[in-house]
Amino acid sequence: DIPTDQISTQHNFFTHGGNSLRAIQLISRIHDTLGHHIDLRQVYLDATISGIAAAIDRQPVPAAAQPRQELLVPLRANGSRPPLFCVHPVGGSAAPYLALTGLLPADLPVYGFEAAGLHGGEPLRAVPEMAERYLPELLARQPRGPYHLLGWSAGGLIALELAARLRERGEPVALLTLLDTVAPRPDDPLPNHAELLAHFAHDVAAQAGVPAPALELHGLPENERAAAVTKALERAGLVPAGIERELRARMDVFIATSLAARTYRLPTIHSGATLLTARERRDGRTPRWPAHASRIEVPGNHYTVLREPHVTALAAIVTDLLDS
Repeated sequence: DIPTDQISTQHNFFTHGGNSLRAIQLISRIHDTLGHHIDLRQVYLDATISGIAAAIDRQPVPAAAQPRQELLVPLRANGSRPPLFCVHPVGGSAAPYLALTGLLPADLPVYGFEAAGLHGGEPLRAVPEMAERYLPELLARQPRGPYHLLGWSAGGLIALELAARLRERGEPVALLTLLDTVAPRPDDPLPNHAELLAHFAHDVAAQAGVPAPALELHGLPENERAAAVTKALERAGLVPAGIERELRARMDVFIATSLAARTYRLPTIHSGATLLTARERRDGRTPRWPAHASRIEVPGNHYTVLREPHVTALAAIVTDLLDS
């Protein structure tokens, strides 16, 4: 959204139209052109042109891509406060939290969980399984409480499970914030494969703020549907070309996390949560949640709550919760 002759080395990739999928394309082009591989975590920490150039310069020789096992990625590594841990939504990426991170207090470290399967390996298929995988990384980063957790959408359920496990260990959870999270109902029907892929396309489009492309998936064999979704998203300009493998991994994570959230059973220890509800819900429904959960209404809809101009108000609310 910036004319080429006005781009400076301090413009941020993510605040000017970039997202995690386009960051993968950027990393791939850097590797193909320069022979260097930079980790997506480095792009999260400093997504300016100068920051990416510095990440390349820190490599003494061109390096091949190495698989990354850690699921906890730094969004802001420095700060004197206890960190805020943000749990990925259904799509699996921590990138949606980057705009919020930049508006939170400068002395607050922020870390984001990314889903297993996003960068290799198989996705996890149950919320307790995710919490079991994420908890050791959280404890390695912060061995003792108090802990501060935030989860958007399906990430709120994973944060809830993490909080329950921390409290079972006797650790205090000072903040558990569920951002527009819907509590699952056992009687809700599960979507089929075609419906889940259509939801994936809608999720990609909604995060970009545009309508989802038209899809006709039910008449296709199951093994042809992912390719059809990829082509539709490419035609709509919603994903860059050349990242079919990565996009398929995103679809697999989306499907696994979506079903995990829908089949999750709330833990017996789920008090002390603050539910931040988006004011402009497109379906006109309020997220279902136990009556004792504290509720605060935040501006925007399920997706725009994490984008300007609404993310500024969200950051102020989260800061107040952290301070209190």
